[in-house]
Amino acid sequence: MKSYSNQITNQICTMLAPLVGDMMAGGIIKSQAAKIGFTEDNISAEHLPVLADGIEKGLVIFLGTDVARQIGTKIREIK
Repeated sequence: MKSYSNQITNQICTMLAPLVGDMMAGGIIKSQAAKIGFTEDNISAEHLPVLADGIEKGLVIFLGTDVARQIGTKIREIK
């Protein structure tokens, strides 16, 4: 699994990787961070609600609504 210098990003990747694989987890994080104007290393707690929404919406196609919602909730709860 890819390791990030940002602890929040590492936590998100740890949640996503078992479900979608390491490469796709990294791609999801990178693309969603870019959508809100940041890089993976600049994600902070204040970005989590918007980031979680984007990731959740993207995961619905791959994992279904229930699992995507669970992941979104877990991301929003990161401290």
